[in-house]
Parts: sequence; structure tokens; C-alpha cells
Amino acid sequence: MSVNTSLTPWEKARTRYVIWTIVSINRFFDTYYTALQYAASEASTMIDSLTNLIDPIKKPSMTLIYVLSALAVALCFLGLPAVLDGVAATVASATVGVVSKEVQQGLTNTAQTFLLATMSAPGFARSMWPQGNTNSQIYQEAQLETILAQARDQIGDTIDSGLKVLMADAAEFTLFAGLGRYSGQIQLSVPQETDYLSLSLKTLMTGESLLQNRWFANASPSPAYYHQYSLDKWSTCSNAGSGIWDCQGQGYYFSESTGRQYALKNKKSGKKNSVNILQQIASNGWADMNVLFDGAYNCTASGLAGGPPIHVDTNGTIDMTCISPLPIYTEDAENGYGCPAPLLNGKCPFGEWE
Repeated sequence: MSVNTSLTPWEKARTRYVIWTIVSINRFFDTYYTALQYAASEASTMIDSLTNLIDPIKKPSMTLIYVLSALAVALCFLGLPAVLDGVAATVASATVGVVSKEVQQGLTNTAQTFLLATMSAPGFARSMWPQGNTNSQIYQEAQLETILAQARDQIGDTIDSGLKVLMADAAEFTLFAGLGRYSGQIQLSVPQETDYLSLSLKTLMTGESLLQNRWFANASPSPAYYHQYSLDKWSTCSNAGSGIWDCQGQGYYFSESTGRQYALKNKKSGKKNSVNILQQIASNGWADMNVLFDGAYNCTASGLAGGPPIHVDTNGTIDMTCISPLPIYTEDAENGYGCPAPLLNGKCPFGEWE
């Protein structure tokens, strides 16, 4: 790497440092772009099985910008040890489909570095996850299978929008690359075939499919309620594995992160097929179960349910709790538990289950 010979030694060193950082960031985004193409294609393979399981007649539709947002946030999703209240606590340390522990740890470090850099640069975050109506086309999930499998252009546009901000705005570049995040001798990169990179998008698609087919979760009003009526003490319940319980055909998911229990129900068919759906989601890796339920719970409690899956605050903070749009209700207030969250506009954000 050569620089202007008229510069002082200090200026030369500083110039080399900046150039190296620019090259490293661009190389990183090249690998991220390639890995996201694999993740999009990999996520598309679950669509037929998912829709056939939940409801083969009603094909859910999704807004393209939400799909792209959930895909682009994939690395932040892996880099975040928890999405409020311990959600996704095991994601960052999970097996990510790579060859060795060294590569796996390298991916975790890369993900966490990217998350910190992104949350330090608000302009970059807003360019990657716009909150407007760009790309607001709505597609059925059957159409998404083809779109995701050939999402090269859409992914490229998303990556380019972020890179343009970094390369054109010196202040934003400094915020993103601060603390030498991309200036070390070890190049940060994302393995091309990283299975868990599609987990954020899969969680969104699974939650959206459940929502549009009238599924919802009835959450216990508090961890104390769970401990009082513990599932493992119910003689009519059996442990179905992966945090799932079968109580006379009613499927429950128990979150060890929060201590909450969720009964999966359908507004039309009740508990029918709820155990099988939970087992299929868990065994096929169609969603991070804690994010699917606890994330949706926290999203509802915050009053953000029904909005975009990714929220970027003005300070660059990325909120991923709403990546699961699964509707959450709570036990009837007549049981004496009331609303488990602060009232919003005088009403409980959860409502009452039907």
C-alpha cells in the first residue's frame, strides 16, 4: 500500500490506517452480501412446508420491505446475546453450520462487532433499515419463495445504501469504524454458508404465517402464575421436548428465559394441531422459539405490535423485539391478575384471549 511521499511519517501512518479500514469494511460487506444471498435462498426452502402445515388454503402475504429488513438485520440478530428479557440468549453461541469452533467464535465476534458499529452510527442504521414505505410491495409467501431465491439485486441495494452513507459521510464513517473495529490484522468476514443467518427472517415469516392464519398465543399473566400452576405438575400434560408441552392436545411453549408459558391457539379451530405446529417449528428451525413468543410479548407490551419488525431509534439503537408479529393475549382479567404491562391510552396492550 503506497501513499504520497511528501507526507510526514505520522501522516503516512494515519493515511495507511484509514485506507486499511476502508478496504476492510468493503471486504466485510462483500462477504456479508454473499452470505445473505445464501441465507435468503435457504429461508425460501421452508415456505412450502410452513404454509402446508399451518394452512395450505390461505397463503400468507408479506411486505417486501419487512422481509428485506429482517434479512439485512441477520448479523445483528446473531450478535445480540439477548433481545430484552433474555430473548435469543442462546443464538450467539449456537452452532451456526460452520466447520470449526474457531470459525464459529469468529462469526460471533464479527456479529457483535457489526452490531456495536451499527448502533454507534445512526445514519448508517437508518439507511439499512428505512422506516418509510420504500419497497412496500406485498407478495404472497409462494411468490417470496422465488423472490428470496433470486434476491441478489434487493440484497445488493440494501448493502449499497449502507455503504454509500459510510463512504460519503466522514463523521458517520468515524462512528461506525471507531475504536479500531475494522482496523485489526484479522479480517472480519461472514462465512458464505451460515445456516443461522436466516433465523431472523425465518422467525418473521413463521410469526406472520401464524398471524394471518388466525393463530395467537395466550400468555400466562406472570412468571408467578406459572410457578403456581406448573405444567410439569399437571397430570394431564406430557413433555413434548424443546420447551413444548402437550396438555390434552393443547400445545404450550415454556420459555426458560422469562418463565412465561404460552398456549398456542387458533381463533377458528381452537387448540387443534397446536402441539404438532410447535414441534415442527422447533425441530425444523423455522424460528427462534424465544423470540417468536417472548419477543412478541415484549413487542406487544411496548405498544409497537402491528408495526415494522425492525425499529431504529434516532440514536441508532436497533430494536428487534417486533421481528415476531405473533399476536399475544393474556388470561382473562376476571382471574384477578389484571394487565401484566402498563396501560397504553388507558387500555391493556394485550387485550383478553377469546
